[in-house]
Amino acid sequence: MSPLDAFQPLSLVSAARQLEVHPFELVRILVACEALPEDLTLRPDALPNVSRMAGLERWWDDGRLDQVDPLPRSVAVALCAKLSAHAAEAPTRFDNVFRGMSAAHQPVARRVVQRLTQAGLLRTTPTPTGMHLAIAEDQAPLVALIGQGEVPENLGI
Repeated sequence: MSPLDAFQPLSLVSAARQLEVHPFELVRILVACEALPEDLTLRPDALPNVSRMAGLERWWDDGRLDQVDPLPRSVAVALCAKLSAHAAEAPTRFDNVFRGMSAAHQPVARRVVQRLTQAGLLRTTPTPTGMHLAIAEDQAPLVALIGQGEVPENLGI
């Protein structure tokens, strides 16, 4: 990458790849934020602002999940610890839960999130900028307990 590349506009596909979202998701975010450029390109220096506007976060860059076997119980503990830290007060984008996660952990994590949602511990809410996930009302103590390694047997995880 040459120094001049930093000044070249990015296609929506390239920008989406850098933000780790699907190109159609990026268009939806830009439309919802009333920021879709007429020429359908983005300047590289605009990506942090787009990421902030959309609420895009990378939870797994700390390497914590790399030391966890991709088993439902282990993933549930790591996931609930992250949810307690990031989504206890306010909803987060659903895809933030998986962004930066290894390919081996993603399907397991999706099943765990589905199970926690079915059990009433998590709730999902559609928004103009994408699906959001939150800890269900009054369930934060149980989610925090799971994040500490105490997974109730009745969850089936």
